Amino acid sequence: MYKNYFKGIKNGRLLVLRICLVKIIDKWDQLESLISPWILLSVTANSILIIAGACVLAIQTTITYTKLSLIVSSAASIIRIIIYCHFGESITNQFKSLVKKVEVMSLSNTLSIDDWNQLNTIRNMNKQFTVDIFGLFRLRTTTTLAIGAFVLNYSVLLIQTDHNNPCDSYKFRFNGTSI
Repeated sequence: MYKNYFKGIKNGRLLVLRICLVKIIDKWDQLESLISPWILLSVTANSILIIAGACVLAIQTTITYTKLSLIVSSAASIIRIIIYCHFGESITNQFKSLVKKVEVMSLSNTLSIDDWNQLNTIRNMNKQFTVDIFGLFRLRTTTTLAIGAFVLNYSVLLIQTDHNNPCDSYKFRFNGTSI
């Protein structure tokens, strides 16, 4: 896609690219402010659903339709979180790929000082091409691992809390009577 446009980088084409990237960043910021609450809500709800599914699997011994539907819902939630994080990472990777192509093409041409300044400005835009959810976290593949660790941690905590219930081990006495 970029080969024809950047066949010969000269006459201010890097300035045009930078202007286009600034417009894309502006539109991306608008879109990100609209989708951030929904993605945060979805990731939170999906994490809670996965935790609930893990707890139900650990506690119940019989297979019921409710348990089966919870397993399917948990699997769908895991897939949703992976998709969010994958597409968040792919936006960053596409920008890095564009910058690499421009750098390779600039090596074969002699650039003016202004074009070098434009190229450096384009390189520094990489922080703006990330999916950032309210500054809390970025959607990357490493975020999937962090969410997985969170889910595993709280699932184990809830499962252990259920299995160590003191009411099951011995009877409590209240004013001399068993409860």
